[in-house]
Amino acid sequence: MRVQGYSYEQVSVEGVRTHLYPHQAAMYNEWKNRTAFLLVTKTGSGKTRATALPVLKNRESAVFVYPTNALIQDQSRAIQQLMDDEGITYRERKPETANEKVGAEDYQLIQINAQTLGDFAKAWGMSVNQKVNALNRLLHQGKQQLVLINPDVVYYLYSLRYRGGAEVLAAFQAFKTVVFDEFHLYHGVELAHALFLIYLAQCMGAFQRVVLLSATPNVEVKTYLDRLLNPLVIDADVSVPKPVCGERTVAHDVELHTLPVAKGVVETAQSKVLELQSKLCQLKIENRHANNVGDYVPCVVILNSVVNAIALEDALVESGIPRTEIAPIRGLSAKTSRDVSGKTLVIGTAAIEVGIDFKTDYLIFEAGDQASFMQRFGRLGRHSIGQAFLLATPRECEAVKSIGSQIARDELERRVKAIYREQDAKAWFVDTLCGAFTVLAQAENFREQIIRDRSADESMKSEIGAWLDDTLTKYAEQMRLTQMKRARLKLRRKRTWFEHYRQLDSFRTSLPSVEIWDAREKFERGREPYYTADLKTLLTRTTVHWSEKYQRMEVKKGYDKWHWVNLRKSFDDEREDDCCGMFRTTADYPSNEMQFMQEGHLTSVSHLMAKRKYKGRVTGHLFVLAPEDLRHELDWRLAWFRCGSRGRYIIAFDGDALLLKEIYDRAMKEGKGS
Repeated sequence: MRVQGYSYEQVSVEGVRTHLYPHQAAMYNEWKNRTAFLLVTKTGSGKTRATALPVLKNRESAVFVYPTNALIQDQSRAIQQLMDDEGITYRERKPETANEKVGAEDYQLIQINAQTLGDFAKAWGMSVNQKVNALNRLLHQGKQQLVLINPDVVYYLYSLRYRGGAEVLAAFQAFKTVVFDEFHLYHGVELAHALFLIYLAQCMGAFQRVVLLSATPNVEVKTYLDRLLNPLVIDADVSVPKPVCGERTVAHDVELHTLPVAKGVVETAQSKVLELQSKLCQLKIENRHANNVGDYVPCVVILNSVVNAIALEDALVESGIPRTEIAPIRGLSAKTSRDVSGKTLVIGTAAIEVGIDFKTDYLIFEAGDQASFMQRFGRLGRHSIGQAFLLATPRECEAVKSIGSQIARDELERRVKAIYREQDAKAWFVDTLCGAFTVLAQAENFREQIIRDRSADESMKSEIGAWLDDTLTKYAEQMRLTQMKRARLKLRRKRTWFEHYRQLDSFRTSLPSVEIWDAREKFERGREPYYTADLKTLLTRTTVHWSEKYQRMEVKKGYDKWHWVNLRKSFDDEREDDCCGMFRTTADYPSNEMQFMQEGHLTSVSHLMAKRKYKGRVTGHLFVLAPEDLRHELDWRLAWFRCGSRGRYIIAFDGDALLLKEIYDRAMKEGKGS
């Protein structure tokens, strides 16, 4: 089936050197007239340029928030290209050049994450724990700045979780605009956090203009965005009163094929890559002298499972493809292994679909829902015609074949929506009791840090506390949150589980990650062996050992089959009605009960969710139980485990526990629970 490419008209805008697409021109024209925008266009249609251009032309400082650090690096290159095109001078501030004097350039560009902040601190002779001081110094360089940052750091700042963070928040008032890219990726707890984060920052004088970028917005999310921001929606169909000066191909034609996965995903993908091998080698040679060759790779494979991506790489190496020709872009690998320059093949997971731009001719991919299908398919055809191979179930094969021999991309998107379910953004969580608890956790962390501030007198603390209460009330009113008042009443009496939850509260509220030393990465794949992995992956897909000799967590045999994992505490002595859907904390149980068993044995990470000491106090993790049959209501984004005899219950922790609690309550109301 041939999926037709498409072009956008280009228009000329006074004061802009480059020609713009209509949606880019519309953003530029309306910039000073509106305080909020929602830009909805396809993958690869220049959303970042649409936002960065008016920022630069109006000499504003702006914060660009990206969901992954890999996307920060990719979009930094795109913004630098824009500044070059428009004749705007800039300097990218890096830890290795931290001590160079500020020059006469128009802008400073800064990439910020936990690692870079630590590196800046070291460069300035600070302790690695003084990251916020390094950030404060970066933001006071006396230049217009573009700060590219992840939501985790911003959330910690607006929770005052960094010591001395109040000075940084004051510095953020100089940033008139904030841009959230890939906003559709925020769901459930993260969405609740993002919405209140925007409101709180604006109440503190920062980010008076908010821009949200999304290729696939959710209708329910849009309802909350309208209440919070009432953004001007700009899409690809917008028209502007500007002279048309030509058109530019945004996406080229792509041939879409289906690959039935009867033999398994890894085996099917392996077979297709080996079939294409000689062609891929030829393409690599032909493109070695092309412009921007560092971004070119002949073939990209995107799988749903990290473990399958690892297995495919190893299988291809066993089949004769040199490992040096393969770049992994996935979890369970070090960042230093992800350089695609000079490679023949990229094998990765969802990390690839989030905006990272490749020049490629072949795409082999899985798709679990409509958003991932269009995001991944959108990786192809940006720079030339291409061929895509969908690793498909029999049902998907039949559905794609029924479409016909040719289709426009817009029509393909409509048909894909009929084939795949839409991934639930769980926007409903925002207006639930637990959704209110997530907001209150951030607010209470903010309040606690103010109370502990010895430099503030009691009257100032009281004033800030009253302001925070008023802010919460107004937020609930503006967002029409019916559960906020009830949640605040419940927390008037100190709740142990809530205190433990907020002490661990983070933007993603996910399971802890552990730094791993991987023997197979080191000795079989010849790569940097250190990376981080989340607790569930470690428990379900490998065995972890603690090395006393080297004082590190080690994975020696790699990742393979699923392991049966359950919590040692069974809760079999309690009635289901008494234990399901209830807030509890691991601090109330002996540590040896709140451990995970892997195939009936303890591992070196089995204890990570048990109670621990925090600032001299015993604390634990919030958890919620639900009946095992509720697992059908969950998706891969919620990390859960089994407990009880024969796995009769499922258990989730911290932010996932709040979400599971609401899913359980909804199921009970709808009669789905046991």
